[in-house]
Amino acid sequence: MGLGRWPDVSIAEAREKAEAARRTFREGKDPVFERAKLKCVAKPLTAREVIDDCFEARKAELKGEGKNGRWMSPLLVHVIPKIGQYPIEEVDQHVLKQTLAPIWHEKAESAEKALNRIQIALRHPATLGLSVDLQATMKAKALLGKQRRTTTHIPSMPDAEVPSFYKWLKGQTTVSASALRLLILTVSRTTEVRLSAFPEF
Repeated sequence: MGLGRWPDVSIAEAREKAEAARRTFREGKDPVFERAKLKCVAKPLTAREVIDDCFEARKAELKGEGKNGRWMSPLLVHVIPKIGQYPIEEVDQHVLKQTLAPIWHEKAESAEKALNRIQIALRHPATLGLSVDLQATMKAKALLGKQRRTTTHIPSMPDAEVPSFYKWLKGQTTVSASALRLLILTVSRTTEVRLSAFPEF
C-alpha cells in the first residue's frame, strides 16, 4: 500500500499513515479498500448534479423519456437558477422555503411539482451515503403553509360561433388546423387526435 511520495509526504506523516493502516488491518478491514471508499464518498455534489442524475435515472419511467421537458420544467425555471450550485447537503427546509416562497401562492401548481421532484431527487444522494435530510421538503411545506389556489378555466366557444370558426379553419393549411377540424367533427378526445397517425384513417 503506497503512503505517498517523499518529499510531498514527510517521514513522520508516512509513519502515522502506516500505523493507521495497520490499525485498520487489525480490525479485520482492508486498508486499501477503506481508503478507496473514503475517496468515493468525499466528492461533494451540487443540487444541479443531483437533479440531473435523478432525471437520467427516471427517464425510462417518464412519457417519451422526458424529452418534452415537463418533468424538469419546474426545476429548471424555479429551483436550479437559485440553488443549483448549492452543495446538496446544505439544502434544507429553510433553503427550500426561501426558493419557493415567491411562487407558493401565485404559481401553486408549479411550486408543488417542484417540491415533489426535489423530494424524489434527494433520495439519490441519500443512497450514496451523503448527509441529506429526506424530510426537508415536508418541513419546507409546513413552513410555507397552505396554498391559496385560484383555478381559472379556459372558456368554451359558444355553439353559435362554431360554424364560422370551422369555416376559418378550412382556410388554414397547418396540421393543427386539420386536427382541430377532425376534433370538432368527431367529438374525439384531444389526446386521441394528437397522438393519431395517418395510417389510421
